[in-house]
Amino acid sequence: MGSITHLHERPRPAPLRIVSDEEVLAAAGEVIALGTDAPAAFLVEALVRSGLLALSIPSDFDGADVSNGLIAQVVSLDSASAAGCCTCSGPSFSRA
Repeated sequence: MGSITHLHERPRPAPLRIVSDEEVLAAAGEVIALGTDAPAAFLVEALVRSGLLALSIPSDFDGADVSNGLIAQVVSLDSASAAGCCTCSGPSFSRA
């Protein structure tokens, strides 16, 4: 985590930039490893820091070039571990 972004005048670490399928699965595994007993706010913050919320950004805009199938797999894994993560991440992964 290199740079800091300023949101609401509170410094926050910039999310990781994910560039490969392996990094996607590793980041999802780290969030899932926190377990269902962790507070929802903590899980959501870990999801934000992981870079997984940027998966649906097209590669034309410097996003990860991952398949819809992999995105579905990540959402499925997250929802199996913590419903709070899935509720937060759902709108980020929609491609409407």
